[in-house]
Amino acid sequence: MIKKFIVSQFFLISVAAIISSLISFIINEILFLNILGCFILGFINKLFLSRRVKLFFGFGISSSLTSYSKWIMNIFITFDKKSYLHSCLIVSYHLMLGIVFLFIGYLLAEKLNKIIYKIKRY
Repeated sequence: MIKKFIVSQFFLISVAAIISSLISFIINEILFLNILGCFILGFINKLFLSRRVKLFFGFGISSSLTSYSKWIMNIFITFDKKSYLHSCLIVSYHLMLGIVFLFIGYLLAEKLNKIIYKIKRY
């Protein structure tokens, strides 16, 4: 029973990771993908959803969509070109925008939860 549960979760996360990896490959814009991933993570984690849905979107889609290694490589390339200010700006706006969009996703999900709760009450 436990083994089947773990295998099904692994499969669910793997499918989501494949989908978001393909999206990431097609779009190939690091800042946009990181912001989108943060937004999805904030939105999904605040919604009242099943663990499986949260695993699919929050862990599978969001974590594979965002790219820490691409981001770090981008910083390294600009740093290697002696563009130190640009490297610092990349770090700053990725972090700030990531936090802002995670918070926006969280707030939107919170409002959606309230709307759904009101609809269910009636």
